[in-house]
Amino acid sequence: MELKNLVNKGTLLLGSMFVLAACGANNAASDKKEEARMEETTAMMKETTEAKMEETTAMMEETTEAKMDETTAMMDETTAMMSEMEALKDGEYKLESNADERGWAHSFTIVVKDGKITESKYDMVDKDGKLKSENEEYNKMMEEKSGASFAKAVEAYNKGLVEKQNVADVESVSGATSTYDSFAEYAKLLLEAAAKGNTETIKVEVK
Repeated sequence: MELKNLVNKGTLLLGSMFVLAACGANNAASDKKEEARMEETTAMMKETTEAKMEETTAMMEETTEAKMDETTAMMDETTAMMSEMEALKDGEYKLESNADERGWAHSFTIVVKDGKITESKYDMVDKDGKLKSENEEYNKMMEEKSGASFAKAVEAYNKGLVEKQNVADVESVSGATSTYDSFAEYAKLLLEAAAKGNTETIKVEVK
């Protein structure tokens, strides 16, 4: 009887060992699968990160190149303008317009000497040849209305062109922007003529 009990116990013990061994094998297999999944996930994350980095780098390079091209174009344009200014031909250049609806005509003269603008005379004249800048009544009214008289504005614009040698650098006087617009437009025409050495009087039409 005791022998039979021993045999039964041995059988149970052996069975338990087989079960434990099987569980251990299953656990090992599960660990390997989990490890494989982690490696796969890591590889995918690495691949995605590298792709994003490459895409970002490409975008940065493209943006940088575009900005460089834009900057180069602006520098070339500025250089061209400077070259044009340096190439002004000596002489006296004039611009005239017809009278506007109020009876005033534009009159603009610049003098170039040694390739530089030495004189700038922009004004408006009536049919009798009287200058708008010398019309005290009109200039007083304009200054009271807008804060700047025509006389002070054209004085600043003429002085600015001689000092700066570039229309774009002449600052607009507050309250006299329409006067500045006409001055700047006609100054550019005169500088174009001076660059070519064309001293024929420029005629412009105004309403």
